[in-house]
Amino acid sequence: MIRIVSDSSALYSKKDGQAKGVTIAPLIVTINGKTYREYEDINTEEFINIINEGHIPVSSQPAIGEVLNI
Repeated sequence: MIRIVSDSSALYSKKDGQAKGVTIAPLIVTINGKTYREYEDINTEEFINIINEGHIPVSSQPAIGEVLNI
């Protein structure tokens, strides 16, 4: 079986990816000392609001263990 896997930098949530036949692993985003899983723990509107407050986000690729579990 072949599976297409991407992270959420493709701008798809897990649900959006599923509709396209792509499995999505969320990026990890840290803002103001708090860590979120993109599209799961924080939505786009919340993310933009935090940035507009002057906080700068830092992101990271999904953990390799999560990708292997997919």
